[in-house]
Amino acid sequence: MKTKALKITIAVLVGIVLGVAILLALIKVGERIVFARFYFNAETEFKVPGLADGLVQQGFDYYEGDPDTDDDDRFLVSGYMKNDEKSSRIYVLNKDGKVVHHAELKNMDGGHNKTHAGGIAIYGDYVYVANDLEKYGFVGLQVFSLDDIINKDTANCIGEIKLGINPATCYVDKEKSILYVANFHYEKSDYVSPEEHKLQTPCGDNNTAIMLAYELGAGADFGFKDYQPDKAYSITSKVQGLTFTDSGKIVLSTSYSISKSHLLMYDFEKAEQGKETTKLFGGEIPLYHLDSSCLVKDLKAPPMAEELVFLDGRIYIMNESASNKYIFGRLLSGTYVHSYKAD
Repeated sequence: MKTKALKITIAVLVGIVLGVAILLALIKVGERIVFARFYFNAETEFKVPGLADGLVQQGFDYYEGDPDTDDDDRFLVSGYMKNDEKSSRIYVLNKDGKVVHHAELKNMDGGHNKTHAGGIAIYGDYVYVANDLEKYGFVGLQVFSLDDIINKDTANCIGEIKLGINPATCYVDKEKSILYVANFHYEKSDYVSPEEHKLQTPCGDNNTAIMLAYELGAGADFGFKDYQPDKAYSITSKVQGLTFTDSGKIVLSTSYSISKSHLLMYDFEKAEQGKETTKLFGGEIPLYHLDSSCLVKDLKAPPMAEELVFLDGRIYIMNESASNKYIFGRLLSGTYVHSYKAD
């Protein structure tokens, strides 16, 4: 009798395991079907760092090393910790995606940096990290030493730059020395744009957020020639990341919660033909619109796409869905960085 009961128990357990395995396989297959257009031109690159440490991944950038000094290329991934008692971090990866080490971020006084470390961008010797939560006492970009991030286990903030928006993402066009920062807007969240940032574009789109451009320069104050933006761009809601391709396109990633992400590709040169002006930020500056009149492609992608990196003709996409804050991405493909062929 006991043997029969044991056999039944084993059979039930095996059935449960097989059922779970089949369910997970169906979820994976379903994801590939839903995002077939994305995966048709996508490649799996490397595992998202910090998953076992409680990192909630946010920012993503690429550092080109100096071959004359044996300084290797690196990916940088920023994020905040699920446990608020721990400092935000920046993970340093080699070009193959292997984690070299991580640097814990500190405030200017050396204390724990528990800001909502968001977008990340590199310019010269500086690393800019977006902080978009006012409850931590500062809104803008925090500046860190690239040498500290690359070579040390901790990095003290060396400067703070206040901006006219709460930046969610940032990007440096290194060839033109221009910093772009953009805020995130979603009406049903804690991140809502001021009314003056909600603009109807000439083609009739209702944009809800703003991207600003700042001219940078060597020897300037943390790279900033002027804290007044040079240009402003009205953009859509839920922007989490941005990058430029080598064909002159700007790509915005939009996402929120478990809904589909979108990679929105715009003809940037065409957008800048429609010049207006705005006095939103203390002085009259050019205003442009990223809207359906210059939209080239709208690609649906897996949930929670964050910042983007353009490298070797491909757009690298990092998601936060597999972090310990959400987990569900581990059932899908959120544990890996994917790259998508840009053109």
